[in-house]
This record gives sequence, structure tokens and C-alpha cells, in this order.
Amino acid sequence: MHHFDFQCKKDFERAKRVFLPIASAADLGTVPADLIGSFNLVFYNSAEDAVLEALGVE
Repeated sequence: MHHFDFQCKKDFERAKRVFLPIASAADLGTVPADLIGSFNLVFYNSAEDAVLEALGVE
């Protein structure tokens, strides 16, 4: 999450959940507060974890 242009912001505003690698948590300070409050953040450690979380598999 480095730079949000207008299209990216529109895409995120439509999202209900956004999956982010846990390593990106430190970059959340660069995201506007109104944008970050409009979706649920789901952090993951690996791509496999992200897929399982997205599918609702534990």
C-alpha cells in the first residue's frame, strides 16, 4: 500500500473485506482514515492463509 490513485480508492470503497499481508500493517498509517474505515481488514501470514480465510475454512 504505497500510493492510492482515484481508481484504486473507488475499488477499495466497494470492497467489504481487504486481505493484507501482516507485513503491510506498518503501512496502514498512509491510508486515509475515511477509506480504512469503510472495509474490514483481514491480515494473513501466507497466501495459503489468505485463501483459507477468504473461503471461510479453518
